[in-house]
Amino acid sequence: MRSLIPTNKTILIDADSVLLRWRHGFRSYMKHKGHEWLNIETNYDMTQHFNASSEEVYEHLNLFNNGHWRIGTLSPVAGAVEGMARLANMGYRFVVISSFSTNAQAIALRQANLYNVFGDVFDNVYCIGVGKHKRDHLSKYESAFWIEDNYDNCVDGLKYG
Repeated sequence: MRSLIPTNKTILIDADSVLLRWRHGFRSYMKHKGHEWLNIETNYDMTQHFNASSEEVYEHLNLFNNGHWRIGTLSPVAGAVEGMARLANMGYRFVVISSFSTNAQAIALRQANLYNVFGDVFDNVYCIGVGKHKRDHLSKYESAFWIEDNYDNCVDGLKYG
C-alpha cells in the first residue's frame, strides 16, 4: 500500500479560490458590466449569483476566463501569500493545475498574475478548460501534496497518490 504522506517537495495546487480570489474578480467584472451581485452563497454555479440569465452569465464567464485583463489581476486569498512564502522557504516548489481556460492570452495573464503575487515559486502552471478533469496532470506527480477546493478533483488526487 502506498503511503499517503508525500515524500517530495512538490505541492500541486489549484489557483481559483485556493490562491487567487476568482469569485471576487468575476463579481467586480460583472458589476462593471451592470449586473448586481445577489449575495447568494451556493455552489460553483455562478448563474445563481447575478440578476442575469444563465446564458448571459455563461457568456460573461467565457469572456472573463478567456483573456479579459481582469483575469490577470486577481488578488490573493487571505493568508495565501504568507503561507506560500513560508513553504517556499522550507524548500517546497509548486505546480498549479487550474481549470479555467486554454486560451493562450488567458494563460499568459494567469501565469503573470501568479508570478506577480507569489514570486518565482512555481515549477509549472497547467491550465485546462473549465470543468475538465485534472487527472492527466495529477498522474504525472506521484506522492505529492494536492491542495484543491473541488471535491471531485480531490478524489482524483487520492487516486493518483
